[in-house]
Amino acid sequence: MRVVLFAPFYTESHKQWADGLHEHSSLDIRLVTMPGRHWKWRMHGAAVYMAEQAAGLPMPDRIIVTDMMDVAAFRGLLPLAWRSVPCLLYMHENQITYPWSDSDPDVSLHRDRHYGWINYTSLLSADAVAFNSHYHRESLLSALPTFLAAFPDYQMTSLVETIADKSKVVPLGFTFDTIVDRAQRELPTILWNHRWEYDKNPQDWYDILCRLGKGYDFNLIVCGPSYKRYPPVFDEIKERFAGQILHWGYTASRVDYLDLLAQSDIALVTSKQDFFGISVVEAIYYGATPVLPRRLAYPDYVPTDDYPELYYETTLEAVETMQRILSDRLDQQRDLSRLVRGFEWTKVIHKYDDWITNIG
Repeated sequence: MRVVLFAPFYTESHKQWADGLHEHSSLDIRLVTMPGRHWKWRMHGAAVYMAEQAAGLPMPDRIIVTDMMDVAAFRGLLPLAWRSVPCLLYMHENQITYPWSDSDPDVSLHRDRHYGWINYTSLLSADAVAFNSHYHRESLLSALPTFLAAFPDYQMTSLVETIADKSKVVPLGFTFDTIVDRAQRELPTILWNHRWEYDKNPQDWYDILCRLGKGYDFNLIVCGPSYKRYPPVFDEIKERFAGQILHWGYTASRVDYLDLLAQSDIALVTSKQDFFGISVVEAIYYGATPVLPRRLAYPDYVPTDDYPELYYETTLEAVETMQRILSDRLDQQRDLSRLVRGFEWTKVIHKYDDWITNIG
């Protein structure tokens, strides 16, 4: 079966997913990509460019697109013969439940809804939909009626059920590389390995560390992708904990990144948004004990009933949890990697091949 995967935001996690699917699938998957930048323009303009690229390719048996594509426009612009090819949509994220930054001018002008609308019509236009987590699927389906209610009439909320009926959960796949052994260190190390952006909530992360109080010694590793414009709280973190920072900044080397994970004992997570949580899964696999907000996608792989001591509701609870773990050396050495091993590509690829094959 010939498949063409159109990836309009081919960078970081989207790239890892596309490359992994291409490498591990038993199907003949061809990638057509665009660089992962200018995400708003990708949602508007990628459909035109990608449809033009399709015109020069042999017609496939299946088309796969991601949430950065305007699927309705894309299918309408495809060569006529292509328009009957089943189109599958993979949802990495969505702009309806994504916590937009208050500083984004599109929010005050209500233009943020337009990107949610593109997601909505894309969901309707696809023949089949897969979400990366149960949390992502359920939270979006629950939010759609309220989102549609903001429009004046002909809201067609009954179509939400149509989307639910053709959607399922197909989790992300991972390649967990072998790394050096975890060495015992004198002080525990707390990890930040997320994007340096507001939705990962670095302010709460900083506040929790500041509130730990005296008697809790620790080091920090702060990595993850950063950009020219990043939340200024990172400058405060760097100044306040200058003597405790083992590593600061993004590392492009995968080997070096995994080595940083192997040096980490505690992954303190404060995110406002994680539709899956790739950085959290990686931290857990390579040995860090997670401290997690009781929200988002984390219960998909760290069951709240089995590990209630790793979850918190409030910042105060997070501080108390961190104090307990920092005081307990054995807790810092807890190995929870078994919880996420099921996400290895070799263990999830059959779900993708079934999803792709059994449609139309």
